[in-house]
Amino acid sequence: MDESDNRKKPSFLRNDYKCLREILLDHELAALGDAYVNFAYSLAISAKRGQPSGAKVSDHILAEALKKACLREHMPKRVS
Repeated sequence: MDESDNRKKPSFLRNDYKCLREILLDHELAALGDAYVNFAYSLAISAKRGQPSGAKVSDHILAEALKKACLREHMPKRVS
C-alpha cells in the first residue's frame, strides 16, 4: 500500500503509528474510544436501572483509569 493511500484513511484505520504515544494522542481515536466507553457504561447503567440511560463516564474516572492502566505516563501533562 502506498503511503499516500494510508493518509486518506481515517486515523483509526491507519497502521503507520510509530509509538504508543502517537496512538494515545490521536484525537479521532480518542473520540471513538470515548463513544465506546460511554456506550458500554450507558448499557450497564440502563441494565441496572431497567430503563434507557444516556450516562457518560466522568473525566475524573477516565483519568483514574489511565493511571491504573499505566498509560498516564505516555500522555502530556494536560489532556483536554
